Amino acid sequence: MARTTITSQKPAPKAYYARPSAATMTRDAILTKIAVEANITKAQAESAYDTLLAIAYAGAKQPAGITLPGLFKLFVGKRAACTGVNPKTKEKIMIPAAKVVKIKVLKVLNDSVITKRKSGSEQQRRHGQCGVLRA
Repeated sequence: MARTTITSQKPAPKAYYARPSAATMTRDAILTKIAVEANITKAQAESAYDTLLAIAYAGAKQPAGITLPGLFKLFVGKRAACTGVNPKTKEKIMIPAAKVVKIKVLKVLNDSVITKRKSGSEQQRRHGQCGVLRA
């Protein structure tokens, strides 16, 4: 008979979500890629990157916001006041209105990242509510 050993170690907790490893780039990696692709020094790439960030931060504070062509629009939006629930006491609380930074992805970026399905008679398209299909 085979003997089994009992260990006192607990198994590692399961991750609630999987982080994509290649999706996040560090600042240094971005600067290196800019320098290589644009054939400039890393110091010049850093200067250009910092200038772009300064323009974006200053532009986002403007009433109309700022649009970075081909990427997104940054602007300050208003979040309405609402009621919430304190999770400890279950008491209803009033959450005040606030200004928040919002970002709107432009159509050019959205179309280049999201591939659209081909339309045709072989595919059924969803119409209106979930579960309602039309041919």
